[in-house]
Amino acid sequence: MKAVTRSIHVGRPPDEVFAWVGDLSRYRDFFVGVSLWEPIGEVRNRVGERFKILLEIGATHTGGRVVITERSAPRHLAWESEVGTRHRARFELTPRDGGTDVALTLEFRLTGRIFGRLVEQIATPIVERILVATLETLRDRVEWQHVDAV
Repeated sequence: MKAVTRSIHVGRPPDEVFAWVGDLSRYRDFFVGVSLWEPIGEVRNRVGERFKILLEIGATHTGGRVVITERSAPRHLAWESEVGTRHRARFELTPRDGGTDVALTLEFRLTGRIFGRLVEQIATPIVERILVATLETLRDRVEWQHVDAV
């Protein structure tokens, strides 16, 4: 699988960042390119929950059904695909300098030996931009939410 990781520093503690990352009902509010994030059943923010997702990568919509595979507040959350485009995603939160370093990794594999690898190479810079924009949006939401609450 092709893996892309990007990170950002958020000027708030991990529990405040995880309030966003760990709340699965908020993903359309900060995850750039997500055109569908629909729970299959009730959202309880637990391992084993499933979602139908679509992510816009350039002109293509890709996704399927994912399951939450890891959740350890306020450190990390991960999911992987069960149906559709094969992928895994993981948020990793690390306390640093009174704030939080947030790393987001997306691993993906597109079908087809030669054509799939070619498309992965084309898609990788787009995925990189999506991850950076997602992390910047998350940072803005967390930091501005704090300002609005004060």
